[in-house]
Amino acid sequence: MYLNRTLFSFLLLLLCTLPLVSSAQLTKTLKQGDTDEEVMLLQRVLTTLGKTVVPQGEETPYFGSLTASALKSLQCEKGIVCSGDPASTGFGLLGTKTRALLNSLWKSLSSIPARSNLAQVSGAGSGLVAYYTFDEGSGTTAGDSAGSNTGTLTNGPTWTTGKIGSGAVQFGWNG
Repeated sequence: MYLNRTLFSFLLLLLCTLPLVSSAQLTKTLKQGDTDEEVMLLQRVLTTLGKTVVPQGEETPYFGSLTASALKSLQCEKGIVCSGDPASTGFGLLGTKTRALLNSLWKSLSSIPARSNLAQVSGAGSGLVAYYTFDEGSGTTAGDSAGSNTGTLTNGPTWTTGKIGSGAVQFGWNG
């Protein structure tokens, strides 16, 4: 058994989203080239929404081209603006409409309980089909703590240090 990419991506997104409980709000108009602590929150929200700017936890206060590209993608996807520039149409600018949308989405995400408030699952007897802790640290199998669904790791993943528990598996695809 192996984890399919879609399922694995969903689980990673869910795990990255859960600890993002915050009452923080975006309050400033920001554009490419700005340096401000609020840019870090902007990057965190964009990343949580699937518009990855930087890896989770590596946000910076600089509003660079990657932040601008992610913001433009979100603006167009949500029907705010799809062309022009920050000065003429607001495309790529964190202005009033985009800020209101992001604050609304952030508030929705913030209602998800923190990981520490979730029920703790040990695996066996929990009713789960499979429960992988990835604590092996090496090899091509991932043991299933819920039962007998030992996973086979394919396509050359590497073992690394985990953020929760002692291990993690890093997959090197460009998805």
